[in-house]
Amino acid sequence: MLLSFVVSVALAIQSLVAGTLSWLSDFVGEAKWWDTWQAFGTVGATIVALTLGFAGSLQGRKAQAALKTERAERFKAERLATASLVSAWVESGYQYTDDGRQYRRQDTLFIANESNEPVFDVHLLVGTGIPPVQVGPLAAPETIPVLPARSKRSWDISLGMLAHLAPYQFPASPVASVDFADSRDVRWKRAFDGRLKEVTLDEPLPHLPESEGQRQVGDLNFFNPILVAMTFLNILRDKEKPVTSAALSPLFAEYAQGLADIPDAEWQEIAKRLNEHGAAAHVWYPAPQVAYVRLVPSQTGVYDVKIGEQVEGVEFLTLVFYAGVGWRIFSIGWGAAAPDWILFPPGAISDNPRGPLPEGH
Repeated sequence: MLLSFVVSVALAIQSLVAGTLSWLSDFVGEAKWWDTWQAFGTVGATIVALTLGFAGSLQGRKAQAALKTERAERFKAERLATASLVSAWVESGYQYTDDGRQYRRQDTLFIANESNEPVFDVHLLVGTGIPPVQVGPLAAPETIPVLPARSKRSWDISLGMLAHLAPYQFPASPVASVDFADSRDVRWKRAFDGRLKEVTLDEPLPHLPESEGQRQVGDLNFFNPILVAMTFLNILRDKEKPVTSAALSPLFAEYAQGLADIPDAEWQEIAKRLNEHGAAAHVWYPAPQVAYVRLVPSQTGVYDVKIGEQVEGVEFLTLVFYAGVGWRIFSIGWGAAAPDWILFPPGAISDNPRGPLPEGH
């Protein structure tokens, strides 16, 4: 359209010039008039040629911009094609016990990658309450290096959730969030509300008020291993009397790794070593009745310590859960005890964490 307009203008200019100069033919020779007309014709042709070149260049730029936009949209769609098919959620319900006299709550954490590409460096978090407060990955690995294409994984988080569900509160439905990297090294996060967004690793962490940290610890009840960890630290720090093995022994598991045999003098040295330590809020459950609690030096401010990661000053409590009894300390040290190296008393591992009903009930 622009091209036809320019040609019309050029022809009009040429016609106007021809009409204006026609009277000059009475005063000048025919040869001079023809030379003049040829000059104007050459100028008009030049204008047309330049305009055609400009129009062609403009159309080429528009085509390149459209192609660039199309490529960007296609690239974004390809990225979303993977990220939009990765999700995490929690399914909750109640099942009756074998004796048919009680219900027990069952919570299962799921993650699925329904895309045709794997995703990498996957991190899961469970949340509970309204609005949700994160309580850690619970039984899920702290990092999943690779989640293959068309795959699905699940973990039983029932016992871990009991530390965050007070018995006389209306039961909340847990939720899950997940962040991961796709094959193009673009990082994504699906939040507790299910929304998906692209994120960067240098985004600042949100400042959490003290009340939020307390909510992450959960309820200090029979089912919370943090309660045992805090009791252990409080006995170590008792200024009224030095710590003794006898004072700590009620917290030890039946088959604890020699904890009851540690002499009082050594416990007092351990008390000095852990004097400034605090328990990290998130507990990890590598097996349904095994828990790891991180003891972190408070002055360092380093609380995001992964299981198996060696950080100076950080120690681990390995705790075991006895059905109907509660959590007990199995080991303490720079590393955590693997579940398959832990011996339980007969009947301590049970699907019913409350244990059997007392006789006569």
